[in-house]
Amino acid sequence: MIVGQPMTFEINRGRNKFVKFDGYVQDAYPAIFTVRCLMEGEDELQSFSYNDILTRNVKINKK
Repeated sequence: MIVGQPMTFEINRGRNKFVKFDGYVQDAYPAIFTVRCLMEGEDELQSFSYNDILTRNVKINKK
C-alpha cells in the first residue's frame, strides 16, 4: 500500500507542460485517489483517477 508514503509525482498538464512535485497519497477510493502536494511551502490536495496512471498522465516514483 502506498498511502502515506513520501513519493514524487510527475503530472502531464498537456501541450508539453509537466509539473513535478513531492507529496503523498492521502486516501485511495475505488475510482480515484487523492494526493497531498507539498510544493514550495503550499499544502494542496489534488485528486486523480487510476486511468491517469494507465495513460501515463501521472507518474509516481518512490523517494
